[in-house]
Amino acid sequence: MSCSLKALDLSAKNGEREIFRGVNLSVGHKEKVAILGANGQGKTSLLQILGGLRQWGEGEIELFGEKLECAEDFVKFRHEIGFLFQNSDDQFLCASVFEDVAFSLRAQNERLKRA
Repeated sequence: MSCSLKALDLSAKNGEREIFRGVNLSVGHKEKVAILGANGQGKTSLLQILGGLRQWGEGEIELFGEKLECAEDFVKFRHEIGFLFQNSDDQFLCASVFEDVAFSLRAQNERLKRA
């Protein structure tokens, strides 16, 4: 199975506070993964980093076989990555998660029509 996402020795801080350190993750195409942990342990921060919404401290991220150096490197993969926030008030475009998902699917469909 090919790996779509790899994180090697990933770390993140919030100011001087270390959120997590030494995270290793390998997720294959169509593989499903659960990230579990207590409140404040860095689950959301990790997902924000892996979604290209936040810069990480140390470590490496590889997405679809390409090594990424910073959060800006995710731009070319925006059409391949989805992210839904826990709090619907934080949604990008619409008032609800359902509407955001529907918007993304409609946009993907339009992009395919143009191709």
